[in-house]
Amino acid sequence: CLSLEAMSNRGTLLLYRSILRDCVRMERAGTVLVPRDPPDPRMWGIAHWKDEEVPSSKACLQRVLPTLSSEVPNQEVFKGRDLIHIVRNEFRLNRELEGDAADERVDAGFMALRELAAQQSTAACTSITRTEGIRVEMTSKYLGLQRDQHVWTYRCRLTNEGDAAATLMGRHWRIVDTDGHVIEVPKGSPGVVGHTPRLLGSDDGDKLSFFEYASGTTLATAVGTMEGSFQMCRDDGTRFDALISPFLLHSPGGGAPPGGGGELDK
Repeated sequence: CLSLEAMSNRGTLLLYRSILRDCVRMERAGTVLVPRDPPDPRMWGIAHWKDEEVPSSKACLQRVLPTLSSEVPNQEVFKGRDLIHIVRNEFRLNRELEGDAADERVDAGFMALRELAAQQSTAACTSITRTEGIRVEMTSKYLGLQRDQHVWTYRCRLTNEGDAAATLMGRHWRIVDTDGHVIEVPKGSPGVVGHTPRLLGSDDGDKLSFFEYASGTTLATAVGTMEGSFQMCRDDGTRFDALISPFLLHSPGGGAPPGGGGELDK
């Protein structure tokens, strides 16, 4: 008969292997993680400036996994191999723990397993695109079924990482459901939720900040995609489109989401 301590050690090893398998599957599938908090549905229709940098993937990962002992690299996108390194190091750092301390780490491991699954879903519903210094980060969240329509909220974070200021003048959306039906918001539709934000660049001497707003959409099917562009204008009158890479509109009933969270530079 196994002692309680041996059972605890065996449970820890099984949990470690389970988390590691998830990370290996990510690496083999080529999927990535972009740790993010999901959009808050209470913010639908609200826009505001954040006088700070966009929350980093490192900070988000440390916040959702507060018991991590390992050093987390400061990078935007985490591949399976990055997480494998963190998981292995975490096991090495904690494998000698006993008693209550070991039990706490097992609890933390189960939390990590749940959070990894949640973050994989969030990553599949996130896209990041850079166009001429304008960074557009989109993340969607499913809210449920209302009047036979599936409802999502989405959060947009806009940052100017370039030198020259640019003002968002309009938007264009292309929303497609799994039946092939397309909802089009015409190019040049004015602003976003009533705002036309001017994004300062480094030439303005302002520290990095970002503009954030939330909105939403509905579809007849449980899965869809959104993509589009923001029509931007420099102070000298130069116009360009800041592209929005496709991001997933996914519901729990829509099957397992594919890997996502990638990044494009245009």
